[in-house]
Amino acid sequence: MNFDWSAIWAALPDLMDGVRLTVFIALVGLVGGFVVGMIAGMFRAYGPKAMNMLAQIDIELIRGTPIVVQVMFLYFALPLLAHIRIDGLTAAITVNSGAYLAEVVRGALLSIPKGLTEAGLAVAVIYLILTGAMTLALRLVEKRMKIL
Repeated sequence: MNFDWSAIWAALPDLMDGVRLTVFIALVGLVGGFVVGMIAGMFRAYGPKAMNMLAQIDIELIRGTPIVVQVMFLYFALPLLAHIRIDGLTAAITVNSGAYLAEVVRGALLSIPKGLTEAGLAVAVIYLILTGAMTLALRLVEKRMKIL
């Protein structure tokens, strides 16, 4: 049985372009999702009641819909509603990752001992809280990325 490797070698540049695009979309989605997740997770853990409710609705809505629906909405409906033209796949991955990572960040923030949290908030030194929480959150994000 002979395999024709010439077809693979001929398609290799196109395959590498696809790999580059996939890695780019994954990195943009991960970084953007982490930023969105940090903001939403902080609102869920320590935000005012109105922001907490908005973040909770957003997170539950995003986590409850398939990513294909999110891609279609962000690609087709968002330009019509807000006159914003963005790549639907990258935006959907960012929003979807942000919703899942918001719960990771919220859990990490709430895992910090209450005394340390009160001390950090009392003297307005938020990095006391964020240092421990982000260490835990990054470990959880790493485990989630291994699953993907």
